[in-house]
Amino acid sequence: EIGVRLVGSEMCIRDSYDRDFPVEALRASHKARGFADIGYHFYITRDGYLHRCRPVNQIGAHAAGWNGRSIGICYEGGLDEAGTPSDTRTYAQKCSLLDLLRTRTDVGPTMPVLFMHDVNAAMLGEMRCGNARGFANAALIALGTGLGFACCLDGEVQYAPTGSPRITVYKKPFRDGILEDYVAKRGFLRLYGEITGQDTGPSLTVADLGRMAGEGNPAARETFATIGRMLGEALRELIRKERIECLLLGGQISRSYAYLEPGLRKGLYGTACLRSIAPAAHIGHAAFYGLLARLDGLRPET
Repeated sequence: EIGVRLVGSEMCIRDSYDRDFPVEALRASHKARGFADIGYHFYITRDGYLHRCRPVNQIGAHAAGWNGRSIGICYEGGLDEAGTPSDTRTYAQKCSLLDLLRTRTDVGPTMPVLFMHDVNAAMLGEMRCGNARGFANAALIALGTGLGFACCLDGEVQYAPTGSPRITVYKKPFRDGILEDYVAKRGFLRLYGEITGQDTGPSLTVADLGRMAGEGNPAARETFATIGRMLGEALRELIRKERIECLLLGGQISRSYAYLEPGLRKGLYGTACLRSIAPAAHIGHAAFYGLLARLDGLRPET
């Protein structure tokens, strides 16, 4: 059985990147979600301190579908000054993470440690066993708290030298801000509030909007259709330039793809290179399939 190590980040205070999120706050957050305790096995705070949250022989609560085959490692941080999901690990956190991996007997001091950006991993997973299979040029948009983008050209995932996606779109100028402000979580909630004239409040989620759209709520459906169109219009030239044949939507928001699709297709009108627009086949697992594919590619030939 394959043991997958999940390295994640805990978004501390979403509207402020410089606020601490100590282990006590993490525990309270997870208990409020109905967990018995912290769902991760390890939590590394900014000072590099390694908090052992649950025994590794106890199943975690951090990766639906993979909890029984993975170890959950989380670090404090994950948002930059603009509130954008980013690799904010301190030097102390990086050292602690490597020490943790190197001292585990099932990893060992000489085994290479591979880090892979989640949206790149999801793109590779969809290429190998998902809806991008068979396409030379494909792209994946990850919609959630933030906006992620990865693509493969001529059958190869495009990496920046740092291992992150070579092409990023979240900071693309759009209207009076950046694209992520309009099409990620905060954009959905703001637009719904503008359409209804109501204060959405902190408890409303995009999942709630998806449920409401499924129940026929006109404002929720208009929100999804409008954001789908904005996303398509913003990415249309990039899709043409890179000759993308297959465009996939991943991330949690893509679970409501049926309500995004009409607007997205309108926004992408005229992109003759596109042959397929669809949700990711493995919304919750594509990144893990990509990691496995990457590891398989590193095996020496026998």
